[in-house]
Amino acid sequence: MAKLADRVPAPRGRDRRSRGLAAVALATAATATSGHTVTGPLPVLAVEPHASPGAVGQLATFSAVVCVLAGPALAVATGRWERRTLLTVTLLVTAAGNVMAAVSTSYWTLVAGRMVTALGAATTTAVAVGLAAAASPPAARARTMSLVLTGVTAALLLGVPGVAAMAYWWGYRPAVWAVVGLCLIAAAVVIGAPRLPAPPALRLADRLAAATRPGVGGVLIGAALTWTSIGVGYPYLALVVGTSQAAHGPASLYLTFYGLGAAASTVWVPKLLDHTSPRGVLVCAALVTALAAAVLMPSVTHPVFVIATVTAWGASAWVTAPAANAWLTDIADGDRGQSGLLLALAGAVIYLGLGVGGLLGGAALTWGGTRALLGVAAVLAVLAAAVFAAVGRGQGGWPTPNPGPAAQPPPPGLHPHPHWLPR
Repeated sequence: MAKLADRVPAPRGRDRRSRGLAAVALATAATATSGHTVTGPLPVLAVEPHASPGAVGQLATFSAVVCVLAGPALAVATGRWERRTLLTVTLLVTAAGNVMAAVSTSYWTLVAGRMVTALGAATTTAVAVGLAAAASPPAARARTMSLVLTGVTAALLLGVPGVAAMAYWWGYRPAVWAVVGLCLIAAAVVIGAPRLPAPPALRLADRLAAATRPGVGGVLIGAALTWTSIGVGYPYLALVVGTSQAAHGPASLYLTFYGLGAAASTVWVPKLLDHTSPRGVLVCAALVTALAAAVLMPSVTHPVFVIATVTAWGASAWVTAPAANAWLTDIADGDRGQSGLLLALAGAVIYLGLGVGGLLGGAALTWGGTRALLGVAAVLAVLAAAVFAAVGRGQGGWPTPNPGPAAQPPPPGLHPHPHWLPR
C-alpha cells in the first residue's frame, strides 16, 4: 500500500507539467497564426481592401517594425510580471488587434490592426522560449525550447493553411475572426495553467554583457540574414506557387506542406544537436533554403515537385530558430539570466529579419515578379550560410564563451526547474 501511495503524486505532477507546457505552446500557436495571417489570404486581401499584393505583403513589415521597436521596451516594462498574467495580456492584445483588422474598411485601418497584434506577438514567443531556457539544464535545453516552439510550427502546419482556406471560401474577415477566437481560447487555457514566476531582474550592465559575448554577433547576423530570406519569400508564397487566384485549395495545400517541413524540423533538430554543432546544422540548412528558392524560380508547375520543394524549404528555413537558440544558450555558458537575454535578442532578430524581408520581397515582386523575389531570397540564404560558417571556425562550431562571473542561484520563490516543464 505504501508503494502504491508513493506513486500517486507522480501522474499529478506530470499532468501539471503537461498543462503548463500545453498552455505556453498554445499561446505561441495563437500569436504565430495571427502573425502569419497575411500569408495565405494575400490574394484575397489584395482584392477586398483594394491594395496591391506588394502593399498587402508589407503588412508583415509593419508588424515586424513594431515588434523590433516595442519588444525591448516591453521586455523591460514587464520584466517583473508573473509570466501567466503576461501571456494572458499579450494574447488579449493580439485578439484586440485582430478585431480591428476584421472590422477594417480601408488598407490603413487594416495596418493599424496588424500593428496592435504585433504588440502582443513581440512578447509572447520571447517569454515562452525564455521560460524553457531558464528552466532547463544544458543537456535538455534545446529539446525543451523546441517543445515550446511546437506552437509556432503548429501555426504553420494548421493555422496558416486553415486561415487561407477560410479566406478563400468565406472572405478574409471570417478568417480573422477565427484567429480572434483562437487567441481567446489560448488566453483561457493560460489562465488555468500553473503559476509561472517572473525571472530575476538584471542590471543594464548584465544586459550589455550578454550581447558582447564572443560569437553572439556572428550568430545574430547569420540568423538575421536567414530570417530576412524567409521574410522575402514566405509572405508571398501563395503567389510563388500559383496565380493571383491561388488562395484556394492547392495554395492551402502548399502552405500545409511548408508547415509540415517546419514541424519536422522541430522534432529532429534537437536530436541532431545532441550529436553535432549548431554551426554545421545552420550552414547546411541555409544552403538548402537557397537551393529550394532557386529551384522554384523557373516557374515549376508540377504539383508533386512543388510540394517536395516547398516542404524542404519549410524544413530548412525553420531550422534557424531552435539551432540558433541552442547556440546562444551555449554561449551563455550556464548563466540562465544572460541566456534569457540572448534569446530575447534572437527574438528581436526574427522580427527585424521578417520586416526587412517583407520590404525587399515587395520591392522584388514589383520590380521583377516572383523570379526576382526568389532570387533575392536565395542570395540572402547563401550569405547567411557564409556568416554561420565563419563563426566559431576551428572550435567545432561552438564559440569559446567568456568565462565571466559564475551564474547566480535563482532568487527565493523561483524554482530552478518549474514543475510545469518536462525534465
